[in-house]
Amino acid sequence: MRKTTVLLAAALLAGCATSPVDDVTQLRSATAAAAARAEFTIVPIAERTDFPVWSGVGLDGYAWNTESLTHSTMIVNFWASWCEPCRTEWPELQAAAAGHPSVRFLGVNTMDAVADARTFVTQHPTDYRHLEDADAFLLKHLEGLPNAMLRSTLILDAEHRVAA
Repeated sequence: MRKTTVLLAAALLAGCATSPVDDVTQLRSATAAAAARAEFTIVPIAERTDFPVWSGVGLDGYAWNTESLTHSTMIVNFWASWCEPCRTEWPELQAAAAGHPSVRFLGVNTMDAVADARTFVTQHPTDYRHLEDADAFLLKHLEGLPNAMLRSTLILDAEHRVAA
């Protein structure tokens, strides 16, 4: 139990960059340059904002929308197959998800070629779904929030507001 808790804490503390998302190229550069940085900020209840409403296709090919993901605490991890720190933390996230079945985990593949992302997930399966966000829609709409960057992990409360 302690090991899983530590793994979850490590996943939540991961962050690659500190500036708002301006465009995909800038974010990729910031991710590479700031891979070793870690930040974790709890958002006070009065300041929490809703997770963006968005629909699309998961890496598994099934349609989905963010409105269907309500009524549970959720861990949302942004990643890309080309991001080495994302690849490094992958096993810890899987272990944390397996050790916390009451918490819903969601991977968001962003700024990545869908074929590359699907290959990566096939080679490194997880117990949770991964959504496609090649143009970084979600990151752009979370701009200004703590940890809204590639290789970041957000915590959503049961009302799907960004809590950390």
